[in-house]
Amino acid sequence: FLLFAPSAAAQKKYEEGKVYRHHLENGLTIMTMEQHLSPFIFHQLTYKVGARNEYLGITGLSHFVEHMMFKGTPKYGKGETSRIISQNSGIFNAFTSNDMTSYYEYLPANKIELAFDIESDRMMNSIIDPDEFESEREVILQERRMRTESKPSGIASEYMNSIAYQYHPNRDPIIGWPVDISNISRETAVEYYKTYYTPNNAILVLVGNFDTNEMLKLAEKYYGRIPRGPEVKDKFIPMQEQIVRKTFTLEHNDITTPSFRMAFHVPNFLHDDFPALRLAGMILAERSRDARLHKRLVTQQRIATSAAGGVGVTKDPTLFSISIGLAPDSSADRAEAMVWEEI
Repeated sequence: FLLFAPSAAAQKKYEEGKVYRHHLENGLTIMTMEQHLSPFIFHQLTYKVGARNEYLGITGLSHFVEHMMFKGTPKYGKGETSRIISQNSGIFNAFTSNDMTSYYEYLPANKIELAFDIESDRMMNSIIDPDEFESEREVILQERRMRTESKPSGIASEYMNSIAYQYHPNRDPIIGWPVDISNISRETAVEYYKTYYTPNNAILVLVGNFDTNEMLKLAEKYYGRIPRGPEVKDKFIPMQEQIVRKTFTLEHNDITTPSFRMAFHVPNFLHDDFPALRLAGMILAERSRDARLHKRLVTQQRIATSAAGGVGVTKDPTLFSISIGLAPDSSADRAEAMVWEEI
């Protein structure tokens, strides 16, 4: 009784709906929030690496490594994780952005240990097989052709970024430039994986129907055994000031009705002005009939079919964007003048 009493007394009570931050000795940060509405748990492992960590010559490498993480480990062969999670009524996927690469699972509460096992395993043991690497190179090039090169909206977004940013990693597409995707070596990818895919460069987010103390035990069991990786300093990347207004015109055979985009340089989420900019984006351009641009251009004047935009939460200075899809035979100049009036 005396041996176990201190352990029992140390069991902390966690309030439902509140976010708590925890740390393992190897540097892994864990964020938990209990939500007992349904018998499911969301497990997301985020690595603090994305397109902002790249440079010309290796653009798209973060996304490339994300793909390779699904190609298996000695414990879970290629395709096994997908099969196991599906058989246990779960879903999983991953995504890469400028700031992060994230892997998530959504599973019944009594199956969540699978997520811990799978993600902790590929944090240390991903194979990155040479043949699979070359095969996936072609998959990513095809993904780029489908999502960017064959879509007017994809081309416009890519050119908008490359023109808006004179000097900054954000000017390069997250999926990478074709010449870099075609030439990135497996050795470079392996070194990238060893550098950034470590517990001290990761954040584990857990939300759902669980007891936090039990989740922390699982985290220690599966992630606590992984040694710290190299210390990665967070990059501060200054942005070259833009001193002129830049415009470009894109003509494409698949465009049946015209549209236009506007982008403004704004600070990152830590700046005092960011909350106001975030709110301004919602008031002006949220995907809602109550947003001012939609109400005026789409509902009242009927010179546009869509109006959207706003600003995302990013580590670096970013763009506040506005996108207007014009109705047939409408004037882009007239629509732009209305946008300025609403701003």
